[in-house]
Amino acid sequence: MEKRTQEVQDAIPEILSLDEQIRRLSFQHAVARLSGEQASLELTDEIQKITDKKKKQYGNALYEA
Repeated sequence: MEKRTQEVQDAIPEILSLDEQIRRLSFQHAVARLSGEQASLELTDEIQKITDKKKKQYGNALYEA
């Protein structure tokens, strides 16, 4: 798994940035949910946009073994 992850990161450098954005937003989302903030819905949408961008731009290249 780690080898494949490294292969994908080498082939698609932007993946690291997109994954970091998703991690950061996911943490913010968890904090907002625990605090009962309405912002969690906006964060959910932003996370989905980034995930969709990854799928659209890179499609199966991310998931091929």
